[in-house]
Amino acid sequence: MKWFSILFALLALIFFVEFGYARTIPRITIRNGDIIVHGNCNDCTARATKNSAHLSIKFTRRW
Repeated sequence: MKWFSILFALLALIFFVEFGYARTIPRITIRNGDIIVHGNCNDCTARATKNSAHLSIKFTRRW
């Protein structure tokens, strides 16, 4: 039974390491209507005017 808890902990660690890299959020700077993306921004949409900004990011699993 001791091995089951160790195995479960290792599987949980592998699960979190595997899915952690796909959920990184890029740094996005919006200033005076200009949009600057620092990093990878796949499937993200950013709209900006001088007074407002809208950002949508779709997270996908990468195999």
